[in-house]
Amino acid sequence: RSRLPCNRGLIRNPEEQMRWAIILPLKNMAVNKHTFQARTGVAFGDQFRERIERLKEHGLLYETESTLALTHRGRFFADEICQQFESTAYRPFPVERYEPGPLSPYRLPEYAPRAVIAS
Repeated sequence: RSRLPCNRGLIRNPEEQMRWAIILPLKNMAVNKHTFQARTGVAFGDQFRERIERLKEHGLLYETESTLALTHRGRFFADEICQQFESTAYRPFPVERYEPGPLSPYRLPEYAPRAVIAS
């Protein structure tokens, strides 16, 4: 017949698409900021800024006006760097298994323990 042999597919929500639009190009070569915006509808500078700056401070990423890429040192740690951009649903270990160092993927404010307010 004239149909493709597919039995399943993955439809990403906008947040997952943003994460994939940075992870895959970063692992393969570099993130083109214009391509990122075209694929996600979001300006590159509006997302992941704190993570990017932290990784740049440690010499793992470099950024130009049009791209974001791994440094020579960063290529050695590509998988760990890309974990910084993954959703917690895809992290291989729970938060307690990560050391609390400056590059822990759980170190950002979005992962800080939230106070429970009793009503």
